[in-house]
Amino acid sequence: MVTPLFPTPDSPGLDLRERRRLETSAAIGDATLDLFETRGVEHTTVADIAAAAGISVRTFFRYFPSKEAAAVDGQPVFGPVMRDLLTSLTPEKPLLPQIEGAFHAVLVELEQYGGAVHRQLIRVRTLMLENGSLRAASLRYEDENDRALAAEIAARYPLPGGASEAWIAVHLATFTLRTAFDSWVQQVDDSDRETLADTHTRLVDARNALVAGSANAR
Repeated sequence: MVTPLFPTPDSPGLDLRERRRLETSAAIGDATLDLFETRGVEHTTVADIAAAAGISVRTFFRYFPSKEAAAVDGQPVFGPVMRDLLTSLTPEKPLLPQIEGAFHAVLVELEQYGGAVHRQLIRVRTLMLENGSLRAASLRYEDENDRALAAEIAARYPLPGGASEAWIAVHLATFTLRTAFDSWVQQVDDSDRETLADTHTRLVDARNALVAGSANAR
């Protein structure tokens, strides 16, 4: 059974309230992407999105704090994976590979989803690459999550550098993950598209080689 990284109203085990929440959230997200692609981010208002989704502006803000968030918050949810990671961290192993191993497991699981999920990822990431305000919103969201995760890790995992070392490890992992998403999206031929997991592995290896080369040059 595939873990619902992208839960839908049809996902098993959901009550009626959660199904309705997911339906409304999906309607907002779809309307946002459609309008951003046809009108542009700057020429789309929250009122436009609410009208297209068949909801009130007030309801929109119960789900998302801004129009940009309605697009970028639909990205894969790594939060549950990170919570599991926090309970399984071991001081006997290097920290960074443990974080990246958790990220990589999500990317492998994404391959079990159909083309609709991949197309949605491509739509969102393409818009983010083309629009500075969307990318800024995504980076703010990522930074908040990174800092929270780093603080949790520092509290549980003995590191010589303390919270700063945890922050470096988390930031390296999420930067490489973001670069993997962007590199994957920008591949021209969809038929030969590298998997996200393979893209991530390639870029982790490239980054590690770069860091090793810098260390050897000292």
